[in-house]
Amino acid sequence: MTTPAEAEAVRTSPATGLTPAEAARRLAADGPNEVAARRPVRLYSRVLAQLRDPLIMVLLGAAALTLAIRDHPDAIVIGLVVLVKPRSAS
Repeated sequence: MTTPAEAEAVRTSPATGLTPAEAARRLAADGPNEVAARRPVRLYSRVLAQLRDPLIMVLLGAAALTLAIRDHPDAIVIGLVVLVKPRSAS
Protein backbone atom coordinates (compact mmCIF):
# COMPACT_ATOMS: atom_id res chain seq x y z
CA MET A 1 0.00 0.00 0.00
CA THR A 2 1.35 3.39 -0.97
CA THR A 3 1.16 6.26 1.46
CA PRO A 4 0.55 9.80 0.25
CA ALA A 5 4.10 10.76 1.25
CA GLU A 6 5.55 7.92 -0.86
CA ALA A 7 3.40 8.90 -3.83
CA GLU A 8 4.47 12.52 -3.51
CA ALA A 9 8.14 11.51 -3.27
CA VAL A 10 7.95 9.75 -6.65
CA ARG A 11 5.66 12.41 -8.11
CA THR A 12 2.64 10.28 -8.92
CA SER A 13 -0.93 9.68 -7.78
CA PRO A 14 -1.94 6.36 -6.22
CA ALA A 15 -5.39 6.73 -7.75
CA THR A 16 -4.40 7.45 -11.36
CA GLY A 17 -0.74 6.45 -11.63
CA LEU A 18 1.52 7.98 -14.26
CA THR A 19 0.27 9.52 -17.44
CA PRO A 20 1.51 7.78 -20.60
CA ALA A 21 3.64 10.82 -21.40
CA GLU A 22 5.25 10.82 -17.93
CA ALA A 23 5.84 7.05 -18.11
CA ALA A 24 7.54 7.43 -21.50
CA ARG A 25 9.65 10.34 -20.20
CA ARG A 26 10.79 8.33 -17.17
CA LEU A 27 11.52 5.28 -19.31
CA ALA A 28 13.68 7.39 -21.62
CA ALA A 29 15.45 9.12 -18.72
CA ASP A 30 15.91 6.21 -16.31
CA GLY A 31 15.60 3.10 -18.47
CA PRO A 32 13.43 0.07 -17.74
CA ASN A 33 12.64 -0.93 -14.18
CA GLU A 34 14.88 -4.01 -14.10
CA VAL A 35 17.39 -5.42 -11.67
CA ALA A 36 20.82 -5.88 -13.22
CA ALA A 37 21.71 -9.53 -13.62
CA ARG A 38 24.70 -10.76 -11.64
CA ARG A 39 27.50 -12.40 -13.54
CA PRO A 40 27.65 -16.13 -12.88
CA VAL A 41 30.48 -17.28 -10.64
CA ARG A 42 32.93 -19.45 -12.53
CA LEU A 43 33.65 -22.96 -11.32
CA TYR A 44 37.36 -22.31 -10.69
CA SER A 45 36.48 -19.26 -8.58
CA ARG A 46 34.14 -21.36 -6.46
CA VAL A 47 36.77 -24.09 -6.04
CA LEU A 48 39.42 -21.57 -5.00
CA ALA A 49 37.00 -19.95 -2.56
CA GLN A 50 36.29 -23.37 -1.03
CA LEU A 51 40.01 -24.09 -0.68
CA ARG A 52 40.50 -20.88 1.31
CA ASP A 53 37.94 -22.04 3.86
CA PRO A 54 39.71 -23.35 7.00
CA LEU A 55 37.10 -26.07 7.54
CA ILE A 56 37.70 -27.40 4.03
CA MET A 57 41.45 -27.42 4.66
CA VAL A 58 40.94 -29.47 7.84
CA LEU A 59 38.61 -31.87 6.05
CA LEU A 60 41.04 -32.33 3.15
CA GLY A 61 43.83 -33.04 5.66
CA ALA A 62 41.63 -35.58 7.40
CA ALA A 63 40.82 -37.20 4.05
CA ALA A 64 44.52 -37.41 3.21
CA LEU A 65 45.27 -39.03 6.58
CA THR A 66 42.48 -41.57 6.22
CA LEU A 67 43.74 -42.44 2.75
CA ALA A 68 47.27 -42.82 4.15
CA ILE A 69 46.04 -45.38 6.67
CA ARG A 70 43.93 -47.04 3.94
CA ASP A 71 40.58 -46.25 5.55
CA HIS A 72 38.86 -45.69 2.22
CA PRO A 73 35.21 -45.56 3.40
CA ASP A 74 35.97 -42.72 5.81
CA ALA A 75 37.97 -40.88 3.14
CA ILE A 76 35.02 -41.15 0.77
CA VAL A 77 32.62 -39.81 3.38
CA ILE A 78 34.94 -36.88 4.15
CA GLY A 79 35.28 -36.18 0.42
CA LEU A 80 31.51 -36.14 0.05
CA VAL A 81 31.22 -33.68 2.92
CA VAL A 82 33.71 -31.41 1.16
CA LEU A 83 31.74 -31.66 -2.09
CA VAL A 84 28.33 -30.88 -0.59
CA LYS A 85 29.40 -28.23 1.91
CA PRO A 86 27.51 -25.06 0.99
CA ARG A 87 29.68 -22.07 0.31
CA SER A 88 29.96 -19.45 3.02
CA ALA A 89 27.90 -16.29 2.73
CA SER A 90 30.08 -13.45 1.55
